[in-house]
Amino acid sequence: MAVLFAVTVFSLLLPLALLIWWKKRSGAKLSAFLVGSFCFVLFALVLESALHSVVLSGGNALSYAVQSNPVLFVLYTAFAAGLFEETGRFFGFRCLLRKQRSRETAVAYGIGHGGIEVFLLLFVSYLMYLLAYLGVQFGDAETTAGLAAIAGSIDLPGGLTAMLERLSAVMGHLGLSMLVFTAVWQKGKRFRYPLAILLHALLDVPAALFQLGVVSSVPAVEGLLAALGALLLLIGLRALQGYAEPQEGIANPAQT
Repeated sequence: MAVLFAVTVFSLLLPLALLIWWKKRSGAKLSAFLVGSFCFVLFALVLESALHSVVLSGGNALSYAVQSNPVLFVLYTAFAAGLFEETGRFFGFRCLLRKQRSRETAVAYGIGHGGIEVFLLLFVSYLMYLLAYLGVQFGDAETTAGLAAIAGSIDLPGGLTAMLERLSAVMGHLGLSMLVFTAVWQKGKRFRYPLAILLHALLDVPAALFQLGVVSSVPAVEGLLAALGALLLLIGLRALQGYAEPQEGIANPAQT
């Protein structure tokens, strides 16, 4: 129960703490955080999930081919995530935040994107596990019993792994947001958008390999994810450092 409570609190406080800290430090507009959250929901949870329902769960020749071939499965799942989420970032910066071209916007978007993922994928799940463990009913008795069984199986290493995985993902989302931001608004850097898709796909490869059973070591997978997340953050920071912010009253020359 202590582990369930700790992960639940962590997954709620992490995105809130990052949002409050960055807003106070930089003065970034709340809209940048909200657009990051909105684009994740739209492009990852709605559009990407719709494609998965056809390719992975459609019961057709394509879904059979992808699920029966480990190489195709890894390539599809990794690049689908990269394509949809990085396109969402590009759309968010280019269309919804076109008047916000300061460095602060790139970081705020990344916090919104990564933060809502932590909230929806970790906080909601662990809150349900915690409540089921405490006896709260969810639908029928079978559903509640299933949630309670999962809750009872989560130990300290499992909770720490879940938190480390989300931290790694947030670092990756921050770095990729900075990279795509400069792809949109820095002249001659449009190639960074497909680069972000490729790097995002690389970040998702360890989890796909673990899901297939190709890699069975949880510490190895989580260590690799943490290293990749930190690397993406450094790449994004380096890209953002080279971005020349537009002076007041002077438009920043964006690539068209």
